[in-house]
Amino acid sequence: MPVQARPCLDHAGPPAFVLVTIRKNDMSSPSPTPVASVELLAKDLNGNGGVFCPNPKAGMQLWNAHPRVFLDIAQTGSARCPYCGTEYHLKAGEVVHGGH
Repeated sequence: MPVQARPCLDHAGPPAFVLVTIRKNDMSSPSPTPVASVELLAKDLNGNGGVFCPNPKAGMQLWNAHPRVFLDIAQTGSARCPYCGTEYHLKAGEVVHGGH
């Protein structure tokens, strides 16, 4: 892990240095907080067979939103958001009908 020395200026006297460890956010590792799981009906999918996250069905608020990302649900029946880890899946027995 990279370590950076940064001056600590919140005390009197010459600047002291504190070491700050920077960790890469690895989205493949399990999240310490529980992730939301959203069950979808086939009618909830857009014309391309997916949904966007953040999604109102996940109860997300505007203040904690991340960039909008498309998740393809039609291919495998489920997808996980790479930003927040919310899992979207089709309800058991739902069938996605494709067509143009």
